[in-house]
Amino acid sequence: MSMNSSNIYPLTYGQRALWLVHKLLPGNTAYNFMVAAKLLGGTDIQKLQSCFRGLVARHASLRSNFTVVNGQPVQKIHPEPLLDFEQKDAHGLTQEQIMKQLSDEADRPFNLEHDRLLRIRLWVRSPEEIFLLMALHHSAIDFTSLLILLTELGQLYAVPAEQMETCLPPVPFQSTDYAQWESDMVISPEGEAHWQHWQKLGHDFPLLEVPTDKPRTPRISFRGAAQVMNLEPALTTKLKQLAAASNSTLYEVMLAAYQVLLHHWSGQKRVLVGAPFSCRVKPEFAQVIGFLANSVVLPADFSGAGTFSEFLSQARRTVRDGEAHQAFPFSLLVERLHPPRIPGRSPIFQTLFGFYDAEGYPMLPLFFGDGSKVNLGGLQLQSLVPEQRAAMFDLSVSSWESGGSITAHFQYNTDLFEAKTMSWVLASYKRVLEQAVADPSVRVAHIQLASKNSQAIAADSRSATPGRPKLPARPEQGMAFSLFYFASAGNNAGGGKYRLLLEGARFADEAGFSAVWTPERHFHQFGGLYPNPSVTGAAVAAVTKN
Repeated sequence: MSMNSSNIYPLTYGQRALWLVHKLLPGNTAYNFMVAAKLLGGTDIQKLQSCFRGLVARHASLRSNFTVVNGQPVQKIHPEPLLDFEQKDAHGLTQEQIMKQLSDEADRPFNLEHDRLLRIRLWVRSPEEIFLLMALHHSAIDFTSLLILLTELGQLYAVPAEQMETCLPPVPFQSTDYAQWESDMVISPEGEAHWQHWQKLGHDFPLLEVPTDKPRTPRISFRGAAQVMNLEPALTTKLKQLAAASNSTLYEVMLAAYQVLLHHWSGQKRVLVGAPFSCRVKPEFAQVIGFLANSVVLPADFSGAGTFSEFLSQARRTVRDGEAHQAFPFSLLVERLHPPRIPGRSPIFQTLFGFYDAEGYPMLPLFFGDGSKVNLGGLQLQSLVPEQRAAMFDLSVSSWESGGSITAHFQYNTDLFEAKTMSWVLASYKRVLEQAVADPSVRVAHIQLASKNSQAIAADSRSATPGRPKLPARPEQGMAFSLFYFASAGNNAGGGKYRLLLEGARFADEAGFSAVWTPERHFHQFGGLYPNPSVTGAAVAAVTKN
């Protein structure tokens, strides 16, 4: 990397977006990355500190801060590898007390203009029991970079101190080189080809309308929590077999099942899911540490949904198209497509799904949060589970396979969803996967989201929505109730009419109503309040049990 005289470089499009978030929402911690682990068996703390200092010297993004020059945000690369490293005496603390302090530290905001964007914290209870936190800001790193960073940490720790400077190959390219390449690419014929592809998304960007436990507010809070699901090896094996038999990847199978879940949960025919792609489309950027990843829009169309196998073919094409055009920056896509900006909603998609390949990255179990142990060059680490307090989107899923089992991490906005609802979502996702592997020819319309027990959990969580009345007890006999809808004289019912219908149908179903009546279209102009009775009936049947 050739440094200019003032060490000032342009930002990537992704960094520009995070700079804007930083200025609009100071104190936001949704973009904090962290690794938390217990160091076992005796750790050379001085050597560990030298390893981290070597990594900071090696990678420009870890020495960066943001500033403004001539009205434009830019990044300044500091020449000296200053390290934010702190060691705390924790001899008198319980593990619960340490984990509370660790979670507080992980949730501490970064000031992109002044703070070091990598923080290392150690809590030392004894020479054989040390708690480690690596906290980084997303503007300096992405998930692939984090895996590379941990790999290099192990390689440095494995060699004597005098060999640290020479044990790793030189870094010919830095994140600043990627920023310059990206800036040139978007105005080149390659960038124009990517833009032509993404224009096929059109201008139909339906918001994800799943039932929430709490009313939405006009501003995204980023408050979050997480739940983890581990799929047993037998189901994982069947999923891999389905992928092989359908000429798909395991990622494409997992994504298709998630999109089916969202389709049934929301009742929507078009679902937009975001996906993080590594965006290392040039070999020279393969080992670069920085924020290179890009969000790619993966649309799902259920208007003509047949079998799961057929929908999987659609998902496979969508993923591979997205891979081919992943380099076009998502923030620039939003700028050019001009999607409607709804207060409290992220543009284009509100849910994210990622699947990570464990091949070549033995440290992935560190992210399981189940006490998994990893050896990085003699550095013995055991995974920890800090409290999850932030969420970038309504719902994000990160999944990976390791040791013959798939783990899925669901991160959700706690201002929208209760924990019991999210437990139902996890159970429903597993149920979709089970039905897909049991019979790939099952029709998407016939896939069930959850067992009766899980449905009861979901019904309870929905009934807790503020302002919604509790469901009356189902009558054993006697009076029967029906729910009636009437067509209006005008054509201004708005897009909420379909949600009104489906939410009303769910309520009527749970409360024991005997029927739901909707107007036929001949009472109204063609294509009026609701479509023809067969379509409306199918929609009602899809969201009710009785």
